[in-house]
Amino acid sequence: MKKILATVLAGVIALGMASMAFGAQKLTVTNPGDTTENYFTINGLLTSNVNRSEINVEDYYLYTQKSDDMIFKFQVGNNERLRADVTDGKISVSARRETGNTYKITVKPKFGVRDFDLQSWKVELDVGNKTYFIKGKGAYSDTQTVNSGDRLWVRDSKTGDASGNTGYIFEFDEVLDEETRLRCHDYVDVFFKGNYGTDKENMRVVTDEISEVSKFFGDIDLDFYDFIGTPKFATKVKVVIDADPNSVLYSYNKKTGDLTRVDADYESDGWAFTAKTLGTYVLAEEEYDAGNTKAE
Repeated sequence: MKKILATVLAGVIALGMASMAFGAQKLTVTNPGDTTENYFTINGLLTSNVNRSEINVEDYYLYTQKSDDMIFKFQVGNNERLRADVTDGKISVSARRETGNTYKITVKPKFGVRDFDLQSWKVELDVGNKTYFIKGKGAYSDTQTVNSGDRLWVRDSKTGDASGNTGYIFEFDEVLDEETRLRCHDYVDVFFKGNYGTDKENMRVVTDEISEVSKFFGDIDLDFYDFIGTPKFATKVKVVIDADPNSVLYSYNKKTGDLTRVDADYESDGWAFTAKTLGTYVLAEEEYDAGNTKAE
């Protein structure tokens, strides 16, 4: 599935009235996986009493995958050096000089896939005697509330996958009297009805290839659907994964390496099954012997 990378940056706030000693500086923000660079200019509107500007990226979210690192390129003045420190938030940051006066700053998330609450974060940049702040939101986009009768989409706010409501973290605040569908991916639906004994669950689905599984299956075409938050429920939910009727659905245990065929029924143009815990699923174009990817 072709992914559409969303550019979600909020802009630059500059404080004060006078120009910086070394003039206007250019900030380049590179979206992970995107070849398009977005340029912002700090005009240096700082007085002698105000020593900081804030670069707000409140609409850009860090997640929990390696590819979700956030990369900045900050160009400083001649003979200036840049230092970056994390001032708050569950993140780590590194800064290194690339070419000339350009520094690459990498912000890495340290959120867990079951950290359900947003956490703001901030990186402090010291350039000469001036201080800047890069500010952003936490691990996930806003929580969505599941209500009876809803037909809600879980949309990837970084890549633009699917459509409709944004958010991965769903809040179950009532017993669902009517069947409720969450469309977690273009090809993955989860249906709820009843009491699920949970407050919030991460319904994010990642479709990245799992190399050891691909190696196990050889030349067979595969699709991957990984509920990275392993959502857990007190009552079974129904999952439907769109597929060809001749395909075969497997579950994969990433810890043990076990591949097991899912006991699923074909309906509504997809394989349907029920489970209390959702994990990693592999759709193969043809049947293959189940087994263990870690076994010799």
